[in-house]
Amino acid sequence: MALPVEVESRRSMEGYLSSLGYPEILIPHVIENDTPQKAQEFVKGYLTYDETGEDISIVRVLEEKRATCFNGTLLLLAMLYPRGYDPDLMLLLANKNDVHHNVSSYVVPETKMYGGVSFSSDPNTMDRQPRHETLDALAEDYYDLYLCPKPGHEGEKTMVAYIPRLKILERYGVDALFTDKGIKQIYNTYTDTEFFIAKTVMQKREQYGQYLPCPVDDGPWVVDGVEI
Repeated sequence: MALPVEVESRRSMEGYLSSLGYPEILIPHVIENDTPQKAQEFVKGYLTYDETGEDISIVRVLEEKRATCFNGTLLLLAMLYPRGYDPDLMLLLANKNDVHHNVSSYVVPETKMYGGVSFSSDPNTMDRQPRHETLDALAEDYYDLYLCPKPGHEGEKTMVAYIPRLKILERYGVDALFTDKGIKQIYNTYTDTEFFIAKTVMQKREQYGQYLPCPVDDGPWVVDGVEI
């Protein structure tokens, strides 16, 4: 007797994820949360925001139910990757009164429209619906609600620029997300890139004003031999 279609489909997805090296703890969450919106709601409800800033694998994120912006957004990236959404890390750059923010951008295969998911202590900087024709338009959708939380600066719009794609999976492979060592490797290179580009952004900000309504155009940037 044949298995029901949904059971066969689930088994097929489990096999595919296993072939990609996905750990057992992650597989059921990827299967059950099969759209960006479901993945975002899962992360919102499952994780507590981690104030320690510790760089931990997404396996530990799931085990310990805690994540920084960086780790939580990498979890979302891993959840979207096998579903064909072509996710990648987008970096939103803030001025000195605020902190930078990570977003997992994605594109809906059927519509070719871009959306974003992320993890944050501020719900205003989490998800954006896939209604943007370009990554530039997606990034700009964050600007008006990217507000400073510091006393004396409340309500200040602090986003100054953004980097559309950091090509994390192309540089490191998806399996790097599953170990602490891999996450630290990503983070170390990532922060070096962030510092280098952010310095250029601040110089451009002095010349052109607080917000650059386009990606940083001094590139292309090359990190670990990969152009971003």
